[in-house]
Amino acid sequence: MANTQYPEKGANGSNVDPAWQFSQPPPSTEKPTGVRVSWQVIIGLILLIPAVIFALINAQMVTISLIFKEFKAPLILIILGSIAVGSISTLLVSWNIRRKKAKKQRSQM
Repeated sequence: MANTQYPEKGANGSNVDPAWQFSQPPPSTEKPTGVRVSWQVIIGLILLIPAVIFALINAQMVTISLIFKEFKAPLILIILGSIAVGSISTLLVSWNIRRKKAKKQRSQM
């Protein structure tokens, strides 16, 4: 059984085999942080819980009138769909703003 912690002398006579030096990853200097949750996620969940409860309370069928068509759908789907569309549009706008800021910072360097 080979002792990988203290390898035998290498071909050049040193105590450490050169191949063994590069087979081990460098030790990490970072502290383990565990699960990191951003404040945006926490606020989003806090706002989502009452919205879902509100949607669950309003489960009756409603008539939706669009420009050329009318249809019936459960109010819960309309509420949750509106929340989803609003969330996606907010994410897209914030992503675009961050992308423009990063591009501006790169051009200033």
